[in-house]
Amino acid sequence: MSRSPLALALALATFAATLAPAAASASSPAAVGAQRAVADATPSPEPQAKNAGSIGGLVASVDYGASTMTVTAGSRHLQIHVLPSTNIQGPGNAFHTIADIKKGAHVRVLMSQVGSTYNAQLITLK
Repeated sequence: MSRSPLALALALATFAATLAPAAASASSPAAVGAQRAVADATPSPEPQAKNAGSIGGLVASVDYGASTMTVTAGSRHLQIHVLPSTNIQGPGNAFHTIADIKKGAHVRVLMSQVGSTYNAQLITLK
């Protein structure tokens, strides 16, 4: 059974008419405003890490669960995050884990800072 060209044209015109309101509503002021609101809701990028220098001192405490340690140097007490990527070296340049850091140990820590958070990049156990 063949269709006439007129029937095919009528079917295409009907289909195109159903798409026109959807296309018009996508460019309506309300739709554009909704798209802008979604774009504005995009979170701002994380602050960039910067070099925070180093600190040498005594380990005042270690929180193994939170992967943090507090280092005391004179009157300065600094909480430092120990990341999975942190290199921890001991005597003879042997590598260690956070489990090897004990309260009272002498350390030297090279750090980066993101916002108000200090992250250990290299910890040397003395």
